[in-house]
Amino acid sequence: MSSANPQPGLPEWLAKATDHHRQGRFKQAAENYRRHLAAHPDDAAVWTNLGVALRQVQSFRAAVACQRRAVELAPNNPVCLGNLGNVLCDLGELDEAIARHQRAVELRPNEASPRHNLAVSLREAKRFKESLEQLEQADRLGRGGSIELDRSICLLHLGEFEAGWKANERRWEAGQGQFPASSVARWRGTPFPHGS
Repeated sequence: MSSANPQPGLPEWLAKATDHHRQGRFKQAAENYRRHLAAHPDDAAVWTNLGVALRQVQSFRAAVACQRRAVELAPNNPVCLGNLGNVLCDLGELDEAIARHQRAVELRPNEASPRHNLAVSLREAKRFKESLEQLEQADRLGRGGSIELDRSICLLHLGEFEAGWKANERRWEAGQGQFPASSVARWRGTPFPHGS
């Protein structure tokens, strides 16, 4: 999830919207973003932030409408394009999601996040090898998010079980997950003991 930074010097209630957003109070954030947009309907950053907040409360169609408006206002903004791609992916509209993410990658080829977003959409489209290529490039640009988990899912789908499980293990080593307090034993690729 990405949000754009609203313009500095905005009303106090827009600052409250941003604070609500950061605190995970997405419904309250959405209310304040809408309030701002009533007075400033051409603010792409706030449209995309509203879309992100609506996605978090699973109002996916409304989120798409907000992200489309943001992209209409800022067609070359990779954050807006990525946010639209993310919610389209959630809805299974994968061809357009991939196209939006590809455009974001074109605009920011040296950043990990747009490539990671593209990789997720490619994975959802069952284009696992292409997804892995994007994950490798994203990893070289700067580890972030759940790259190892996404890599493990692709490898497992491709039948590369040993490599998939190793990638899954690396996500814990890379700090991309936490073991629950009462974690269970992890499989290390060895046969399970019989007759316990």
